[in-house]
Amino acid sequence: MANFTQQQAQIYKAHLRGHFETDSHRCLATFNFETYQEESRKPYKKLQLLNEEVLAAKITIQETVDQVTGILLIPLIGAIDCITGTESYFITVGQCFFFTAQAGGSFAIQNPYEKEQVNYLQIRIKLTDVIPDKKVYSFDLSHKNEMIPTIQNPEFSFRIGMYTARAEDSYQPENKSNGIFALVLNGAFEFQNRLIEDRDGLAIDATETIEFESLTENSILLLLEM
Repeated sequence: MANFTQQQAQIYKAHLRGHFETDSHRCLATFNFETYQEESRKPYKKLQLLNEEVLAAKITIQETVDQVTGILLIPLIGAIDCITGTESYFITVGQCFFFTAQAGGSFAIQNPYEKEQVNYLQIRIKLTDVIPDKKVYSFDLSHKNEMIPTIQNPEFSFRIGMYTARAEDSYQPENKSNGIFALVLNGAFEFQNRLIEDRDGLAIDATETIEFESLTENSILLLLEM
């Protein structure tokens, strides 16, 4: 397997995430966010924010950004509505939604259910320019043991895959100088003797090939290349 030095890789353990909670909204922040500020949790390259959020039934939250930002929303349980300007986009499990928010821009995330809470990822990526398309992308995790290319543009790419126990795979970055951020959404993986479990993240710098092995059945891995 590829050999990552201590300088080339950093693990972000899930239990150390910043925790914000009200009666209607819970947020677990992988990187520094609001009052959660730790030296080891600075943004990774263009990846500025990676929050796992839970929203109560019929609740809407408003979000703003202070720079040109790509917003990636990925439902984990249930579905959400995202309102940008006068448009509303419905996103459910097996889909993700990507759009650009201008500096000073705002958007809203809404739980459309009458009684059920929803669980989703909110990911923000610093962009050098506006990507004009607002689009809902779909992916099929029934195709196991492979990373499914879902979004690819000049700024970043997003892949996701589900793996059976003991399945091995590898990923070659488009450019070995790019950064890779892996997030385990379910189960556990091993990256060169590094155990990455449910909701743990791993940042990997400057490598030609990333090799990994699923340690549990139906493990789910998300990969961002920047």
